Amino acid sequence: MTSRFWFYLAVVIALVGLLVFGLIERAKSQVEVSRIDHRAQIERTANMSTYLQHQTDEIKLIRLAKQLKNSQPELVGLVADRAYAINPNSRDVLVLDSYFHPELTSKLLEVDPLYSAAETQE
Repeated sequence: MTSRFWFYLAVVIALVGLLVFGLIERAKSQVEVSRIDHRAQIERTANMSTYLQHQTDEIKLIRLAKQLKNSQPELVGLVADRAYAINPNSRDVLVLDSYFHPELTSKLLEVDPLYSAAETQE
């Protein structure tokens, strides 16, 4: 075999090695980013739980849920559950929490007989 063949073979091996190394590093960085995101989500949930334990105003919680719905939707369920625990007979709280607990829809109809599911889509 000629020296040209060995040269090209060495170049191909080097390129494949660099490609594999790059893919491995990319996978490592994605795993690290997902770990950091997971830790941050756990910390946000813990901080929100601590805040919710001390909160006693369901109106503030409804406003908070409206603010969180686009940025951190995973926390809205915690807020809705706490608002329901504070005042389970409030129509607004029932509308918010019935999204996460469909079994509350019947109770919502008892509290407000004119309620329909079309109102939540507006």
